[in-house]
Amino acid sequence: GEGTVAMPTILAQIAPQRSTQYAELATALAPAELRLSTFGDDIGEIQPRQIGGLDYLQFDLRSEPDQDVVQELGLLSMTSAFFVCFDRIADVPGPLLRPIETGVRWTLPHDLLTTRRYRGKTNEMFTRFMLNVARAGSALADRPWETLRVFDPLSGGGTTLFAALILGASAAGVEQNAKDVESTASYLQGFLRTHGIAAQVKHERLKGLGRRHLFTIGKGTRVNVEYVSANP
Repeated sequence: GEGTVAMPTILAQIAPQRSTQYAELATALAPAELRLSTFGDDIGEIQPRQIGGLDYLQFDLRSEPDQDVVQELGLLSMTSAFFVCFDRIADVPGPLLRPIETGVRWTLPHDLLTTRRYRGKTNEMFTRFMLNVARAGSALADRPWETLRVFDPLSGGGTTLFAALILGASAAGVEQNAKDVESTASYLQGFLRTHGIAAQVKHERLKGLGRRHLFTIGKGTRVNVEYVSANP
């Protein structure tokens, strides 16, 4: 009625898939990631919608998204772009979309996570999804990523470690396969050098355990990654 403020309708574009093996991954998991986010309680019903041949999720928010909500939108894994949707503006029929600038700046280039390919690698989008879900379901849900540290006890080729670094967290991992640890540390060091990213790197042998690679990355605001090879 008169004086009622309409809730903004948001469209979240489903993230494109790099692999046909995971073609339905984002479509299936995007609604759950939205619900589990820090602003999930403010979301109305989530409905799939297609516009111009692209897949979106449509939902209402109780109020215009503030900067915290916008920032969280940009950190989601299964969606890639966001719009306020208008059915009509004056005499112009919709849908009319106003882009939402999330302002997210990854701590490290996203290529760190996607460039390296190896047998058995976990899907990068799913890895980021799991990190988001783990944070959302913990007592640390309201803490920004840059205040957190992620530990992966079965680190393999480092996908989880790299996803954590990109989000802004520090990371630590342990892996029994020493070759995986050495190749991952070598890849990270080469990536940082190629991209001109400042880092202090320390390699050391731990008696009776294995080798540890410690990277302190960046100037001012820093992220750390520590990778240890645990001998059987």
